[in-house]
Amino acid sequence: MDKADYNLECHELNVLGTNGRVFRLKVADITQLYGSRAFIASLFLFASLIALNDQFLFDQKVALPWRLAYWNSNALLAAAIWLSFFALTLRFGCWLKRDVVVPSAILILATVTVLMFINYAGGIFLFNRIDLLGRPIVWEILRYTLIALVFETMSATFLVPRVLGRAESDDTDASGPIGDTAMAGQSRSETGEAGGGSAGREISHNGRVIDLRRLLYMRSVEHYVELVSQEGTEMIRASLRELANGCPPGAGIRSHRSYWVQRDAIVGLNRAEGGQFLVLRDGTEIPVARNRRGAVGDWLNDHVGKKRPGR
Repeated sequence: MDKADYNLECHELNVLGTNGRVFRLKVADITQLYGSRAFIASLFLFASLIALNDQFLFDQKVALPWRLAYWNSNALLAAAIWLSFFALTLRFGCWLKRDVVVPSAILILATVTVLMFINYAGGIFLFNRIDLLGRPIVWEILRYTLIALVFETMSATFLVPRVLGRAESDDTDASGPIGDTAMAGQSRSETGEAGGGSAGREISHNGRVIDLRRLLYMRSVEHYVELVSQEGTEMIRASLRELANGCPPGAGIRSHRSYWVQRDAIVGLNRAEGGQFLVLRDGTEIPVARNRRGAVGDWLNDHVGKKRPGR
């Protein structure tokens, strides 16, 4: 992916999980994950297990309620620090204009390092433990990094796919060659030759009828597709390519490998930092892949009446 292509999605960062899978995430995705009951419950459960296992804080035996409060507070603080490092790494990637893959283990190590220094500083000032200044902190960092990696592996394997459905796209890379089948489907969708060319604005998938008029856009998320409307977001197990190829003529366009946009949701086409975006009526901006700009511009002129900017 070159610099121009990366400008389309510099609000996203590739994170390599400890389970070996790459997740393409935004800050909004992380906050959505943090707000889920499954994540909150698992975070507090994990912190509580640490509190139950370790009766000492700074070499002093502490009652269980205080240990629970201490470790659960640390869990929340660690989540906030991790999000901060994620956002900083994301901005750094935007500045470099490179689509980099950041191992989650590095973000975790940085998070635990900062957290341990905060804890030691608190121990020194709150408990008057001046002796902590001479204690090696590296072993504590490594110990809790390993513990955090266990939690991250569980989250990447079970929580992230369940809450976000997020991982590598099931489609071919937008900057690389598109296979004959994908190109044929894209051409049919864009030129109005898709299967099911009835006058209606509905498609059927696994016996279920999807009313396209209620959608803003569809987004590919691994083996699932997000159906985004004004009412909310729903996820179904499907291929975006399959759904897009089955849409009626002129119902929408696949502007990017991961997006199909409904025609009536589009209000304009904007250029920003070398990239192009479809602007939807709710203010959402959908990226237009560089190798699809011409087709998208022509389609907009034919079906929406929006003039494309000069390329």
